Amino acid sequence: MFRSFFFLHFNKLFLLLIQLILDMHFIVEIAVCGGYSSRNVHQLVSAVITRAIGTFSAKGVDPQSALPEDEWFVDTAKSAINKLMLGTSGSETSELDEHIILHDESSDFDETPLSPSSIESVDSFASANTGVIESPTDLTEPEA
Repeated sequence: MFRSFFFLHFNKLFLLLIQLILDMHFIVEIAVCGGYSSRNVHQLVSAVITRAIGTFSAKGVDPQSALPEDEWFVDTAKSAINKLMLGTSGSETSELDEHIILHDESSDFDETPLSPSSIESVDSFASANTGVIESPTDLTEPEA
């Protein structure tokens, strides 16, 4: 019983890790399309992903062995951006789209993973300052 609970809990956390990495790549693509300095965004995204993977590794789990290749995340994020820009309807799917489904429909996972769009912030991404960000805390602290 405990073993199945642990396995289910680990799978949920692992799916959240995949979603986080995918969301981070999506943010990079938004920045590129918006003309923001991709170097700064890449640095921040890389730090977030490294920290998330490090958290799994600290628990004795090697997420790298089970995560999709980096190209999958990049291609999936680019595909989503293209759909948004072209206004492609949800009924039109490509081969790549068939591999995007992250959650098993038979899962009893009712919680919605956090994504950048579900977190309230003081400033929207579009109105963010394009200056160099020194630390991730700069994104959450309101200006005085």
